[in-house]
Amino acid sequence: WQFLDTMGRGGQGEAVKVQQLTGGIFGVLKVPHSRTVTAIKRFQREVAIIQGVQHAAIVRLLDVNLDANAGELGYV
Repeated sequence: WQFLDTMGRGGQGEAVKVQQLTGGIFGVLKVPHSRTVTAIKRFQREVAIIQGVQHAAIVRLLDVNLDANAGELGYV
């Protein structure tokens, strides 16, 4: 993913406009501010909830990294 522009910051994280390097798909990367154990667990729960919901009005996940040891936590 190529980082294009910061779209906003909130209490829990930052949203960054990104573009997939291979397919050219645009998305929004959400990255949490905190990397505490509690914050990581909260972020993992958020991703699990989004993965379990399928509706036209709710974004779908394109890519996820939930391993804090394997780079930046985030989802597109």
